[in-house]
Amino acid sequence: MAKFNSFSLAIFAILLASLFAVSTVEAAPAPAPSTSLAPVPSTTPKPVPKPTKPAPKPKPAKPAAFSIYSLPGLKGKVEKVIKPKEGCLNHKLKTVGSVKKGFGPTFNLQFYSGKNCKGNITHAMSSETVKQMGGPYKSSSVRITKCKGKRCTPMV
Repeated sequence: MAKFNSFSLAIFAILLASLFAVSTVEAAPAPAPSTSLAPVPSTTPKPVPKPTKPAPKPKPAKPAAFSIYSLPGLKGKVEKVIKPKEGCLNHKLKTVGSVKKGFGPTFNLQFYSGKNCKGNITHAMSSETVKQMGGPYKSSSVRITKCKGKRCTPMV
């Protein structure tokens, strides 16, 4: 039989004790957390969020039926006429140099030197003959009339 001295027996006892200590630490249950430090889990169910309506889409800007420019060649200040009605329209431009047709029907346009379509007619044209008018003409108002028939001719 093998002889063991006291030193080797001591080392063997230490190894055996450390293995026993490790195995008991791994098998030991975890201690319960302190109730004063840990948050208490809520047992009430969380409310289900209500479906929200999508944000309303912005309405696109309505295109102008025609636009009046203060200078020739579609330049200068502009005033857009969105919903033209037959009758007189006082515009904010001092002069009228060109007109650009947008959507919708064609109109006869008569430009007046005074407000409320009073005074001299400075220029008359159809809204389909756009851009160049040979102006600029001094004007404070415009009379709008719908064209009748296939061709639109200005009434002077």
